[in-house]
Amino acid sequence: MDYETIFSIINDAIYSNDFRIYNIIEEKKFAADFSVLINVKSMLDWTIYCVSDGNMNKLVYKKHNCHKVHGVLMPDNLVEKTLNDTFLYLDFLYNSELSKNQKNIP
Repeated sequence: MDYETIFSIINDAIYSNDFRIYNIIEEKKFAADFSVLINVKSMLDWTIYCVSDGNMNKLVYKKHNCHKVHGVLMPDNLVEKTLNDTFLYLDFLYNSELSKNQKNIP
């Protein structure tokens, strides 16, 4: 399935009464389970969804107020690892800056 269709099906299931997603997935799952939330200010304007076939992930994303959907295909275990590594790195940078600022306080 193309990136735009994946995005539309998940987004419509979460934010409207369009439940065609249940023609594709089992009813015990929730459309919101495909949502990737990154609680970093620069990422809050983006909607991101991730679907997997067990081997590969399609990560589809779109900036709010923009019509173009983007996507990337990644090995199944790489998405979570990349997001975790990125979070750890950002946390390290944040703590490093805090340390620098605290040293400069008289």
